[in-house]
Amino acid sequence: MHPGPPFSPVAVVLNLAERALTVRHLLGRAPLHSVPGDEECATAYARLCGLGLDNAILEEGPPHHFVRRSALAGRSGPAREVAEPIDTSMIVAADLPLAALIEMLALRDFVFVLDGAEVSGIVTLADLQNPIIGLYVFGLLVATERACDQLIARYTNRDWKRLVSPARLEKIQEVYNDRVATNTEIDLLACSNLDDRLTMVAGIAQLRSALGWRSKSQADKAAKEIKRVRNSLAHGDTLLSAVPDPRAAVAAIGTVRRLAETAWRLVDDDQNLWKIHLATTLHVEVGGADIELSGPDAAAWPWPGKDAWIITAANPMSLLQTDRQNEEANKLLAHDLRRVGYAPVRATGLKGSWREDSWLVTDAEEVELLRLGCRYRQRTVFHVTDTTVTVVDCSQARRVARRARRSA
Repeated sequence: MHPGPPFSPVAVVLNLAERALTVRHLLGRAPLHSVPGDEECATAYARLCGLGLDNAILEEGPPHHFVRRSALAGRSGPAREVAEPIDTSMIVAADLPLAALIEMLALRDFVFVLDGAEVSGIVTLADLQNPIIGLYVFGLLVATERACDQLIARYTNRDWKRLVSPARLEKIQEVYNDRVATNTEIDLLACSNLDDRLTMVAGIAQLRSALGWRSKSQADKAAKEIKRVRNSLAHGDTLLSAVPDPRAAVAAIGTVRRLAETAWRLVDDDQNLWKIHLATTLHVEVGGADIELSGPDAAAWPWPGKDAWIITAANPMSLLQTDRQNEEANKLLAHDLRRVGYAPVRATGLKGSWREDSWLVTDAEEVELLRLGCRYRQRTVFHVTDTTVTVVDCSQARRVARRARRSA
């Protein structure tokens, strides 16, 4: 059985924010503060200032009005005279998902919370400092880091070390050595921090563009804000500690969420690419004749007792090149294959009108083929036996898709 799509942490985090975590989780145990309707405005104003409250409901049967602290300032007479009706646009249900609440706070400063038939609380922009908000944002950032590991490896064919400074690479290596010493199975790239990852992303033009940044300077600017948020939350502070302006904090949440979703969408798109690769019909030249090696009309296996690998240098990282560029690249690849002791024969991948010239070698060392795949910036190579065709991810050295060689 070939592996399915990768586990997506961002899906889990969004599921929490869109299903499990609700407005009710933000409400404290303190009751909603109210102001008697006949209380003098000056008295009510002083009390709200002392409590640090901007708004309070008017003390009446079922509350239908509220007062703003700003409306009480400098006024005389009873508080009810400056009260405003609570209209439906100001009310949310207590079971409203957290993600939906954040979207609402992008448009207004506060909302009243209706629990059953009662207005039971108020949520304001100041509640962005609630630890639950921090938990949600931090989860998105961790999910983004996991996606960046996969994307950086793929977009550089694991040649990512050149994108960080020697000093940072030394630190990453130290972390790796410490973890290996405790029998932790981990990749060197996974030992980098968010700062390292975003620096690498900004330095990879194709990946940077795919994530929605038009230039390196734009990516660097966004990364600076994201790192500030991450560092604050990681040290036990709140979102508002990193971004004091509540409106800017709401925007920062949106930036982090879009980055996490886009990054994992790119990871998932690669999974669709594996499926396309797997649907490719493979042909090879044997004894001067072209035979179908995989597909519904696959020929008998030409190399009893042996397996085969198919590799190309054409269209690196799925970026289309001219026929001449692909031909020159494949010549260099053939030279490298012969240099390490293999005898490459011509092979071709076909899917519809698409064609990609390749080389086939038998009884090759997997590590050597993957090394050459990375050198020529290929996402995948094919491992073919008499019964199966397997797509192998060069950068991750893992089997990502498999099917029967003779398929209907």
